[in-house]
Amino acid sequence: RRTSLSSSAVRAKKFKMVALDLDGTTLNTKHVISEGNKKAIRELVDRGVGLAIATGRSMSGIYDHLKVLKLPKPIPVLCLNGALCLKAGTDGKTVSTSMVFTDPVS
Repeated sequence: RRTSLSSSAVRAKKFKMVALDLDGTTLNTKHVISEGNKKAIRELVDRGVGLAIATGRSMSGIYDHLKVLKLPKPIPVLCLNGALCLKAGTDGKTVSTSMVFTDPVS
């Protein structure tokens, strides 16, 4: 069963930060962010709750979704199952990046 972020769930608790996965959670079966999830995410941001995306996708696999959200400022994004951390701008451009592992694994 797919889940969604409902407005009542957003109001029910006080959060400092929410980290969202994309596939199977934030995205619906059509691989887009539903209007209900967009509304709930905007409510969180409007309330000052920090937002981050954590996904197995590559950088190029997240930018279209970030553009749709029209967030007021860049947010942290963990890509490639956490191997790459970046701050993604609302225009879909990378603001800064950080690799978790800098040395090759032998």
